[in-house]
Amino acid sequence: MLLSGGGHQIIQSWLLSSAHKFGKTTLAMSYEEIHEPIEVITFFEQGKLHPLRFKWKGAVYKIKRVNSSWSVQEGLSRRYHFSVTAHTPDCFEIIFDTADFNWQLARVYLEG
Repeated sequence: MLLSGGGHQIIQSWLLSSAHKFGKTTLAMSYEEIHEPIEVITFFEQGKLHPLRFKWKGAVYKIKRVNSSWSVQEGLSRRYHFSVTAHTPDCFEIIFDTADFNWQLARVYLEG
């Protein structure tokens, strides 16, 4: 599901509302702004993006779950945001930009 709206406020809301579901506390959770280019293997189905794995700083992260997704219109382009969980306890926000067809790692939400 793609939502229009304000970036990391959506993911912070998701983290707060779903923390009890996973038995985790959000009090110790912080995030780092990254905004670095990444390589992403993506499956396209019926006009939708489904990221499968990404490579950042030489490490490959297999995406276990897309926690949420939303899009933001910026001028003539659209940015597709994905909150994903990989094989680490951290949560990643990755973005696909239709202006240049590139991916970036926007931020990492760190547990602990």
